[in-house]
Amino acid sequence: MKNILILSILTLVATNGLVKAQTSSPALPDYLKKLQDAGAQIQYIGNDLGLDGWMTVKDGNRQYVYVTPNQEAYMVGILLNRQGTLITADQVDRFIKSNPSYIEDQVQKQLSQGATANTTTNTSPVSQTPSSPSTNVATTNASPAPQVNNQAQAIDATSPSEQLYATLERGNWVEIGSASAPTIYAFVDPECPHCHQFIQDLRDQGAYDANKVKTRLLPVGIMGKDSLYEAAALIEAPSPKEAFFAHLDGDEFALPVDESVSIQKVEKNMSIMQEWELDVTPFIIYRNNTGEVKIIRGRPKDMEALYRDIQ
Repeated sequence: MKNILILSILTLVATNGLVKAQTSSPALPDYLKKLQDAGAQIQYIGNDLGLDGWMTVKDGNRQYVYVTPNQEAYMVGILLNRQGTLITADQVDRFIKSNPSYIEDQVQKQLSQGATANTTTNTSPVSQTPSSPSTNVATTNASPAPQVNNQAQAIDATSPSEQLYATLERGNWVEIGSASAPTIYAFVDPECPHCHQFIQDLRDQGAYDANKVKTRLLPVGIMGKDSLYEAAALIEAPSPKEAFFAHLDGDEFALPVDESVSIQKVEKNMSIMQEWELDVTPFIIYRNNTGEVKIIRGRPKDMEALYRDIQ
């Protein structure tokens, strides 16, 4: 399997579940000092399940490093607890909330490299122009160019945001909703509870039936082996809508874990996440009613604002 988000899943068992996280930064371990000396940015993201967690960024590549208490071992990857909850995502969210200037600093670095952007953690829909990846990702499911509101300004197809959007259009997605409804792309993991709730919100609010939105889901498997094969099953399902809705409703056979099914399309979707540094699920990208490419990181908190933005 490629060196992507699921490279090293660290599944740890705690006697009493998730222990209270330590947020004060300890001394930098020797291995991380060497990375820092080589130009990496190092951020402490807390101690959960007895491991100190660090986020490293170098040359646009982000990794998560976990250090044992005696500092005799380092593990690179994402951290799960015994229930399969993705602890790394919680750590990153916690870090961003306690360091609001971090996002702004990253954006300024992008601006200095020629990108123009605004970004967010997760509130209402906002604009985002991520940095371009170093390589292009070959994917399938080509679709026509998006229809843009006549009031929109001319689109710069070379901008990072447009490059990302074009990559998603060619991604391995499955579509739920009417063909005439506004489009939202979303990376989802079949085992991600926030992804479940996002789609359930759309169902409960009648967004699909009312033609408010259609979702093009790019299935990924970052939460474990089961979700990897469930994502593959969703892509290959004859009726993805019925399969995913049944999965949300508790049908354990709706997305079977079948290791004979190819996971190549899922891996390509995960490669897109990796190369564009999209670090959570759901990760939502869409074009609003004035033609801007926008993102929402995580489950939307204001669905009505989202509907207004895309109508």
